[in-house]
Amino acid sequence: MCNKEMMITSNFKKARMAIFAALAASLALVAGCGGGGGGTPTPLPTPTGTVRMNITWPTREVSKAAESVKASLTVAGTTTVYTLTLNRVAAGAATADFTTAIPVGTHALRLQAYAAAGATGQLIGNGNSTVTVTAGQVSSVSVNSNVMATVASIRLNTPTVIQSGTVQLTPEFLDADGLTLVTSDSTVTWVAATGSVSAANIYTATDTVGTPLVTATHTTTGATGSTNVNVVSNVAYNMTFESQVPGYVPGAEWSKRIRSWVPVPGDPAFLPDVDKPSARGILGLHGSETVTLTLANLPAHTQVRLEFDAVLARFWEGDQSGGFRLNASLGGGGSNFLDATFNNNPLADNTGHTQSFPVANSIPGTGATLFKAQGYVAGFPGSLQVDALYRFRQSVTGYTSDRSHSGSDLVINFTATLPNQDVVGGVDAASNEAWGLEFVKVTLIP
Repeated sequence: MCNKEMMITSNFKKARMAIFAALAASLALVAGCGGGGGGTPTPLPTPTGTVRMNITWPTREVSKAAESVKASLTVAGTTTVYTLTLNRVAAGAATADFTTAIPVGTHALRLQAYAAAGATGQLIGNGNSTVTVTAGQVSSVSVNSNVMATVASIRLNTPTVIQSGTVQLTPEFLDADGLTLVTSDSTVTWVAATGSVSAANIYTATDTVGTPLVTATHTTTGATGSTNVNVVSNVAYNMTFESQVPGYVPGAEWSKRIRSWVPVPGDPAFLPDVDKPSARGILGLHGSETVTLTLANLPAHTQVRLEFDAVLARFWEGDQSGGFRLNASLGGGGSNFLDATFNNNPLADNTGHTQSFPVANSIPGTGATLFKAQGYVAGFPGSLQVDALYRFRQSVTGYTSDRSHSGSDLVINFTATLPNQDVVGGVDAASNEAWGLEFVKVTLIP
């Protein structure tokens, strides 16, 4: 009985295994045939990973001016692009993941820094890199020199500066696409054909007028840029009316454009308003009034120097009658170059006649280059010459040639106060005091 039972059991196991094998074959047939119609096996899902962006403000690679960074990831072998924008945060560090799972592989990554939040405003930095994505892993990308663009070239301003003056050079850093990079890595070295450039990028010119070449080299990348500095004369205005040819008309820089001739002593036929090449030309004659010189678009400077020659015609009476005064000053109520009384009294022994130039209580004609020698006569018996020529220069006592001024526009007022001037006959009347300018020079001081 035992042998018979064992045989039955063995046969049962074989029968069960045969049933299982048949069932498996049947399932395989169904799966392979797709229900009898044929087909393609369902592909497995594409493995993906996560890309995480880490950005810190500011660094050498991320501009201090950047308020947002846009990351654009292009999936390898496709045109599919995923984007992510990170706005600057108060803590200075921003982290975010691309919301879409990224297929595994090595993909192109483009970063662009913008001046405003939300990837808006001026594009101020950009660069290219790659990111490798591993299945089921987080691939972190930190902005570094391999990601953001580096300086590829330098663009410099083309400044104008006066002789021996200084001017700020402004390097503009560009990437390989010619876009401006606002970067904290802004150290450059300089080479100048003439003059010198400080570590603060300030150019100091020599006393030579010209257009010297200046080159900047970025210390980190070696990128370069050059410009020509325009070194101009420090003389803003220089006019000698004395030597101008007949028919010359003073320029529009003057508020009054009258020109006349200084008399020739002893010439009874002389008329001051008729061209006489043998005589000296002057801007004038003027009366008790202000004549203004206006200069515009001046290069940078800190002071101006005024030098001029003044012809004082007829009977200026110095400190009498409230003062026969000549003033030269900066416009707009600025500082005086000159403010003094002058006396042309032809009687040298006439006591009590004084003038305040160059110092108080000076005798008539003190400091004059010419006195009673230019042919102007007063309308009283004897027709004595009554005039003076003063040359106001940097070293002249009683005169301040240099005054602070830094604007691009300059106004200088020349004002005469002549208390006894008669209205009748104007400045050409023999009894009327008058004045004119024979030479005017304005120099800019760095």
